[in-house]
Amino acid sequence: MKNEWTWWASSGGELYTTGPCDTREQVIQEMCDSGMGETFNDTKIAHSFEIAETLNNPLMLRDYIRANTLLEEADERVYDNDRVCHEYDEDVFTVTPAQGQDLQDRIKKACDDWQEANALVFTVRTFESMRSMETINIPFKEGEEL
Repeated sequence: MKNEWTWWASSGGELYTTGPCDTREQVIQEMCDSGMGETFNDTKIAHSFEIAETLNNPLMLRDYIRANTLLEEADERVYDNDRVCHEYDEDVFTVTPAQGQDLQDRIKKACDDWQEANALVFTVRTFESMRSMETINIPFKEGEEL
């Protein structure tokens, strides 16, 4: 897990779409260059937007797969063949808690190996954490039109 803080900006305060940037100055410049956050009124403010330093580590598949869910699905699907007696075979894939934990550990390792081998990076737009949040108001430069 990286645990790297990066800078993002939002023109509406909810969805941060500009980023990631390494520095505060870089995200401000990107917002101004993109035209996002431009104001079209008589407030004497040319750009107004929110910035924040954010933590958004990639998701690890391992955290979203559970051995007990796989065992339950296997128990449901085992009846799709002719080897199981619907009347007498119940909970075919029953394991002890220790065996379940062993399977869970092996699944996590397999997921990590697979994700790393395929260079898969799964990200979402919701940050783990945010800090240094502020509203940036950049006034019109002398001689610019309102």
